[in-house]
Amino acid sequence: MMLKKKLVPQKPTGSNSVSKAISLKSDVPELDRLKSALKSLDPDCDEATWKLRRLAPMAKAAADHPELSDQLRDLARAWSSGDLAGKPSVAWSTPGKSGGLTGEAVFEIEWNRFFKSNYAGQVTTLNTIYYEAMEGGWKAPNEEFTTVSDDLTKADEDKPLDALQTIQQQYSLVNIGGKLLMFDSLRLKVIAGQPAQKLELSNRHDASLFIERAVTASFPNGDAFKIQKEFFRSPATSCYTGVEFNPRWQ
Repeated sequence: MMLKKKLVPQKPTGSNSVSKAISLKSDVPELDRLKSALKSLDPDCDEATWKLRRLAPMAKAAADHPELSDQLRDLARAWSSGDLAGKPSVAWSTPGKSGGLTGEAVFEIEWNRFFKSNYAGQVTTLNTIYYEAMEGGWKAPNEEFTTVSDDLTKADEDKPLDALQTIQQQYSLVNIGGKLLMFDSLRLKVIAGQPAQKLELSNRHDASLFIERAVTASFPNGDAFKIQKEFFRSPATSCYTGVEFNPRWQ
């Protein structure tokens, strides 16, 4: 069975609107990509980063995708211990500030806490891991982000676009269940019409990081923080409401 999702535009703008009907699959974590990103990140980071920006998003993904739960836990453990990169973690076997427990003992406690959490607020996602890995020089096996191409810095009449307009051509918003999420419009234009593609959505926290990264890359002198704020507020930003499911058997 294939699910077709239809994005219903609230107020699409510009000539680069996203195709209304796109074949997509659920946003299942790509273990190979995640493994590759984690290899570039140091498990002997500070405790808050380890817990909240590494274990938390992986445990949340494991809870959301029970079929991958064991694999994600094993991957988190292998990275935390240093086995993934082939370099033993100091914190893994050294008693730390958490009651004098080793990282290995704390891992079990924290993983279960995040895995069983009923927290309904904004959470850190796997995209934070990808983003911070990229900040450290990691390159995804299959490019995770769409680069803003030169032709997007010009409007139809060859007038230069400002930073906000360029970002609005690259990214769009969708309201699903009362939550505002962002997706890469350009990437969907590339994959539109292809079967079994997936819709990658980012929450407000991760979306802000992606926007600031894109602004910094294309507009080094731009105020990345201000532009990402305006992106969410501007009525000119394309925003889609609802997801329509049209299942069909093949």
